[in-house]
Amino acid sequence: MKAQVHIEWSGEGSHFTGYNPNGIQVAIDGDQLQGSSPMMLLLHAEAGCTGIDVLSILKKMQQQVNALRIEVEAVKTEGDYPRIWESIHLRYLITGKVDAERAQHAIDLSLGKYCSVSAMLHHTAKVTNELVILESHH
Repeated sequence: MKAQVHIEWSGEGSHFTGYNPNGIQVAIDGDQLQGSSPMMLLLHAEAGCTGIDVLSILKKMQQQVNALRIEVEAVKTEGDYPRIWESIHLRYLITGKVDAERAQHAIDLSLGKYCSVSAMLHHTAKVTNELVILESHH
């Protein structure tokens, strides 16, 4: 599969707008004033990739997910450039009627098999995760 995206500089600072083939926009800004930096976008991509997987897998397991939040904490290498992510920790906060073992299995499948972003980041960073199940209050 071939992919094509493009970015355009806004004319000020280090602010760019990225476009996918459907014209959907993403704000990119090295100064992080008008968008996320490219390195932060990698963390968004990791969370988004695994989040899509986990929701899909839990739905197939007939688990009732009312909300999903994924918090990402990452540490960059220090010293010479390039400074890359050396550790990435994903905290999955799932609200709903969800079995913790099934949810952890969905996370493990995502990070270990399905999530392409995670597969790439695993080569350079230690990726860890934790699961928090929050009860639905209806």
